[in-house]
Amino acid sequence: MIIYLREKGLAQILIGIVTVAFVVGSVFLYGSSKSGGGSTPEEIALTIGEMEVTQSELDQAISFNQQSQVQQDQKEVEKNIIEQYVLRELVKQEMPVTQAEIERYIASNPTQLNAYRQYQKVGQSNEYEKDIQVERSYKGIENLLHNLPLVTDLEIEETYRRQNTKAKLKFIRFRHYEYNSIAEVTDEETKSYFEANQDKYKRADQINLKYVQIAPADFVSDEQIQDYYNRNEKQYGEVAEVTARHILKKVEQSASAEKKREIRQQAENLLQKVKSEIEAGKTFADLAKTHSDGPSAPNGGSLGSFGRGKMVPEFDRACFEQLSIGEISDLVETEFGFHIIKLEDKKIETRTFDEVKQEIKTLLVKTDGANTARELADQLLIDVELDSYEIAMQQEDYTGKGLAVKETGLFEKDASSIPNIGSRYTYGDLIEKAFEMELNINDVIEVKRSNGEVEAFFVAIVLEKKATEIPAFEDVEPAVKSDLKEEKAKQLALDDAEKVITDHQGDGTLEELLKGYMPPEGTSIKDKKIEESGLFSLSVNSTYISNMGACQDAMFKAFRMGLNEVAGPFEGDVAHYIIQLIEREEADMEKLTSEPKVKAEVMKTLLQSKKNEEFTNWYNSMRKRITITDHRSQL
Repeated sequence: MIIYLREKGLAQILIGIVTVAFVVGSVFLYGSSKSGGGSTPEEIALTIGEMEVTQSELDQAISFNQQSQVQQDQKEVEKNIIEQYVLRELVKQEMPVTQAEIERYIASNPTQLNAYRQYQKVGQSNEYEKDIQVERSYKGIENLLHNLPLVTDLEIEETYRRQNTKAKLKFIRFRHYEYNSIAEVTDEETKSYFEANQDKYKRADQINLKYVQIAPADFVSDEQIQDYYNRNEKQYGEVAEVTARHILKKVEQSASAEKKREIRQQAENLLQKVKSEIEAGKTFADLAKTHSDGPSAPNGGSLGSFGRGKMVPEFDRACFEQLSIGEISDLVETEFGFHIIKLEDKKIETRTFDEVKQEIKTLLVKTDGANTARELADQLLIDVELDSYEIAMQQEDYTGKGLAVKETGLFEKDASSIPNIGSRYTYGDLIEKAFEMELNINDVIEVKRSNGEVEAFFVAIVLEKKATEIPAFEDVEPAVKSDLKEEKAKQLALDDAEKVITDHQGDGTLEELLKGYMPPEGTSIKDKKIEESGLFSLSVNSTYISNMGACQDAMFKAFRMGLNEVAGPFEGDVAHYIIQLIEREEADMEKLTSEPKVKAEVMKTLLQSKKNEEFTNWYNSMRKRITITDHRSQL
């Protein structure tokens, strides 16, 4: 959903609490308000404050998070998503936003108006307004909290010095993989390593599934889509333009609440008078000339013809969604006052087949395709009960439909994907239900997408089950040997680096350290060369040194060394390093005082950091107000 790109920045400041990000355009994490009445109690997975979250909404959030992030443990993903729901609910409760504020905000920006129109077209304008409500709530909380922190001159100086003091290193790199060829591993050592690290190789419950996958999308043809369009062409017309008149009872922006109530009453009286006089034969145009406060009054209230988004949202909604041609509205309140609108004409434009083809296909897949696939799956279940899968699939009902009998091979319940099928975040239903099936019992498993639509039916049977176990050493011996070899290679790289240091104790440069260096016999190393890093500063967020790689200890040591001092070895992600400081670029502290822009930038960074801290503290203190109830055990 689009609000998530707006929320993301705030969410990410909750370090260690919320680390999820979501894909733009996906409508999820709304939750169903209790007052909305849109979900049956059986569908509710979580109640978070006053928000109800269905299982499909939760699944969708998990699925989209997985698509946009690196692989994460599912329980951790779910925990983070629930915290995001909590944050959303909390800001709505603590900083409520009125409907009038939402509508004014939408109308204030052409981009927002355009987005609002797009949501209207698909019947989701209310959801867009929910987005705006949450966004404005976030902004209110930000404004409330972000006036609090202060930044001292000493903090600015320390931060500027750290960010602008830079170092450059020479280094000798001892890559771990270069020692693989001499990392000898005996069978006895491998067995001992396995005995000491058995949990590392533990296998969870596993099953092997035999199946036929039947997808609803395979049973909707282009001919069906074209036929549906031909039969229902009229329903693909949309209002592109309207012609309207109005009578306005104007309300000044500065009007008090009491004055506004007074004008509303006048407008209600006028509405009754207008309707009575029109019944008596007067025209709306004449009445507008007499009674309207708007600039269009001399023209009989005529606004001419206009497209969507040209008027403020409330007016737009009445003309495009609520009124029929010739109909007179009840009072429509906008930021300008109270309107009585007469809709005079609507211009309908019919979308072409190409414009709606995918929309129709989606509809037919949900109905005709799903029904056909379900019927075929039920019939196949009967046939495989009578014969084997292979024999049943030779029947005329199944040939030519692109169906095939397959096996997954053994896979675990927590696997990120099912072999030969796909991601658990698409086929999670299949995993859950398959692991509940008895051995050698056929069944039809329905797999739904996060939006509740059917992805596929599987006629399936569990051929084999393996319980959680520590595998026999023989089954994992190659993996154990590889792991042990990797550890030994890392130790050999360290030993080689330490030997270089020890053999030249007291010598002052890396060049002198490498004099007479002989690579360990049996390695692919021809010689060691001296390399240089780029200039780098001490970072609190990264251990990466340019041109060198990730090595936290070397980074911190570089800013505690004297010029030309040699130190090491230090372990990095893929190598060990001996380092020599060859350049130190001190921060230009005069620049901090002579250039106001420099100080302002540092202050801005520090201030944002403190604001983030304030927000995190606020969230941690307020979170206990939100009660979370998990209903899933009752589903």
